[in-house]
Amino acid sequence: MKHPALVPNKHHLIKAYIRHVHVQLGHAGRQAVHSHIREKFWIPNATRAIKHVIDKCLLCFRYNAPRTTQLMGQLPPARVNVTRPSLHTGTDMFGPYTLRNFTGRTGTFIVWVALFTCMATRAIHLEIVSTLSQFGFLLAFRRFILIFIILR
Repeated sequence: MKHPALVPNKHHLIKAYIRHVHVQLGHAGRQAVHSHIREKFWIPNATRAIKHVIDKCLLCFRYNAPRTTQLMGQLPPARVNVTRPSLHTGTDMFGPYTLRNFTGRTGTFIVWVALFTCMATRAIHLEIVSTLSQFGFLLAFRRFILIFIILR
């Protein structure tokens, strides 16, 4: 435009017009709003006035919010340091599962599974446990230790 109208930058109607253009252009940025306003009006210090209005736009603020990052927990030394396999293990129990008896007898029985996880290699070992008790877990742990000694 050859002779745009000169308007003050701090007038409330100009701020409302900037907000209207910003929303009309689909929450456009500062330069797009500035070039659209320059087609009709000349605002002294327009970039500062447009920045002031756009920075108060709630939708733009939410859209341009910084992303949150997940904080990593501290790993135990057994997971970080190089060690022999199965030197440090974690354990867990899960179940119950119902199994059928395949030895010729009829009926079903309930079992649990003990999971042993190597901290160094993330290898797993599964043991079937007949009872969910301390004694049943210790039997499964003994079998795990025997297998570990044999494979070593």
